[in-house]
Amino acid sequence: LTRWVAAAMAEVLPPDLQAVLHMSNDGVRPAKSVCQCDYECNVAHAAFLRLRARMPAQADVELPAVRYATTTALGLERDWAFSSPGELAEVLVQHLPEESRQVLADAR
Repeated sequence: LTRWVAAAMAEVLPPDLQAVLHMSNDGVRPAKSVCQCDYECNVAHAAFLRLRARMPAQADVELPAVRYATTTALGLERDWAFSSPGELAEVLVQHLPEESRQVLADAR
């Protein structure tokens, strides 16, 4: 599971934020007993907060969208913009490798 999340992160996040996956509280880990799932992962939330912290302060916007660009392995530049950790999480799920879709029943 960690390998698949890392692959999605490599497609979506800047390289310096990919280390978030390996932080004990943010990466893939067994779910707590109150959760109805097998694993939890807070990568999207942690990455979103780090991206937002890099942005210049905007007095008139309470929670600004994060905007950044990445370069694909083929050298193409992609622009990204997310207004919430949930939006980032949805895109990360969409970028999970094809092989993960045969194993994962639910990714929320």
